[in-house]
Amino acid sequence: TVGDDTMETYDVAISGSLAFILGWEPGITDEAALFLFDISTPSAPAFVGMYDTPGSGGGIAVTGEYAYIAAGSEGLRVIE
Repeated sequence: TVGDDTMETYDVAISGSLAFILGWEPGITDEAALFLFDISTPSAPAFVGMYDTPGSGGGIAVTGEYAYIAAGSEGLRVIE
């Protein structure tokens, strides 16, 4: 299950009721990916979706409708 105790988290950013988690989930992604969770009910975060990013995860920043991901040797990724 996405987000269970096997996820390796590199960085987290919060925007409104969404948590943007840059991490790696064994069996789901080969490298780092951006996972989105609805945290409007903090005791029960709900998986919203994911975006597979090339390269390793370094960090994430979110502003407005954009997520900026430091993807190691793959450079900067901007996701709308």
